[in-house]
Amino acid sequence: MEKALGNEDRAKELFATASTGTDEPAGMMFYNDQPADMIMFQGMALRELGEPVASNSRFYKLISYGEAHIYDKVKMDYFAVSYPDLLIFKEDFTRKNRAHCCFLMGLGNMGLGNNEKAIEYLKETLELDPHHLMARLYLRSVEETK
Repeated sequence: MEKALGNEDRAKELFATASTGTDEPAGMMFYNDQPADMIMFQGMALRELGEPVASNSRFYKLISYGEAHIYDKVKMDYFAVSYPDLLIFKEDFTRKNRAHCCFLMGLGNMGLGNNEKAIEYLKETLELDPHHLMARLYLRSVEETK
């Protein structure tokens, strides 16, 4: 917004702030991890700051994490205390992990401007987890820019 208003200095400050945080994606199991889309936003902020290598590294980390973990078999650790969901129903954690990995690959491709691939991965996320709100929102966003 600041950039659109012509406030270049303030925009740079805000982009610098947005580019901070961990750049390592995490699994889908714990609620206190940084949300994956924050890594995508870091990359977008770095792009605005004229740092394409650092920017693209964020997007490729999302994609690489998804590719590396998409076939992981995930089981419940009954001694963990920080799950994001109320776990009173039997969940297929391997399926949830696959959805999470597709979501990460969708975000990474969104950041790189690979909209067709982003749409493909976000749709797969929703096939695996129809209630994935962020995938639904980003899918709509990418489809609108197509």
